[in-house]
Amino acid sequence: MTSVGGQRLTDQIGTLTRAILLTVGLAAAVSLAITLVLGVWLVPTTDRYNAGARAIRLSHLAMLDQQTALRAFLVTGDEGLLNPYRRGVAALPGHNERARRAYRDQPQQLGLVMRMQAAQQEWTRQWAQPALARRGQSSGPNSVAADLQRDRLFFDRYRAAETAAERSADRLRQDAERLQLWII
Repeated sequence: MTSVGGQRLTDQIGTLTRAILLTVGLAAAVSLAITLVLGVWLVPTTDRYNAGARAIRLSHLAMLDQQTALRAFLVTGDEGLLNPYRRGVAALPGHNERARRAYRDQPQQLGLVMRMQAAQQEWTRQWAQPALARRGQSSGPNSVAADLQRDRLFFDRYRAAETAAERSADRLRQDAERLQLWII
């Protein structure tokens, strides 16, 4: 009888051991799957969206540098004030390229970035370049005021496009971060 009872106990321990090993193995497989999803897909996507949002913001700072410097130059005539304008002109293409790259798989966001860049180009071609070309040809305060008013018209269009791109980029980034936290 002891041998039958001992056999039953051994069988129960064996069954329990197999169940524990199966549970541990399943938990390890689930952990591995979560790690793979996070490491292969989610973290790089979140990082890319963070980089895209940052590129949009840096692009905007480059535009602000251009606008502020050019406006200051038009009011004062001081050529030294154009240095931030030149730095903004030089920095803008790189920021824009990084934003486009970050959203290559997001057609809606990429479209917003492209609209923002089109508005940047419109401001540059319709106001900044002509204003620079007229350097020193100002015919008084009324001419400068008219130039500044024209700047505002084009820059406000740009700013609206930039705000839409930035807000959408922030939503994409936040959604990716939330999904990442939910999976963890």
